[in-house]
Amino acid sequence: AETPGRSTRPSLPAAVGVVLVAFMAMLPLLNLSLPGILPTPTYMPGTLALLSLCMVFAALALTLQAWWLLGLLEHAVADTVRYTREREQFGRTLISFQGVGFQLADMAVAVEALGELGKYTLWRVATVRDGSLVDAVALRSAALSAASTVLRGAHQLHGAMGFTDEVDVSWLSRASQMVRRLPGGAHRTAGRLVTLVGADGWA
Repeated sequence: AETPGRSTRPSLPAAVGVVLVAFMAMLPLLNLSLPGILPTPTYMPGTLALLSLCMVFAALALTLQAWWLLGLLEHAVADTVRYTREREQFGRTLISFQGVGFQLADMAVAVEALGELGKYTLWRVATVRDGSLVDAVALRSAALSAASTVLRGAHQLHGAMGFTDEVDVSWLSRASQMVRRLPGGAHRTAGRLVTLVGADGWA
């Protein structure tokens, strides 16, 4: 019997993962090219083709994951700015305090910098087949750093309310947890980046 409130059907991420793995396994046999992502035919003998494709798709997955996190952080910054404009303490709005303004500036700069790096990394993944993984890992490392700056600042400026479902920051922070921890947290990502740079340098 099916447990009430819980579906027995496979989750969408799992189904997408199965399709991607099957597609990646078939590409070396099909000798296809994907404009903008794989500009040259994918056929190479043996496991070298599959390994190369795995690297490309890993870079693309990390890049798209960082872009999703970027959108979440932009929303968090906008919500925090709006809240500090509306919330008053000691007869003044929060945003009028110099310390609050500095913290909001740090959050905005982190998001803008991540956006620029995200554009560059997406271009690299779309135009450079080999060597784009190190750029994608670097983008993920920057995204995790930006997420720490933005979400920590958002919670601090919202105060206790930032941990309740009355404001979007609480939902955004919880939604980001899986992306910030998988496939690796900040320290593991930084370690992987050092390994990649040490092995291949910046392509």
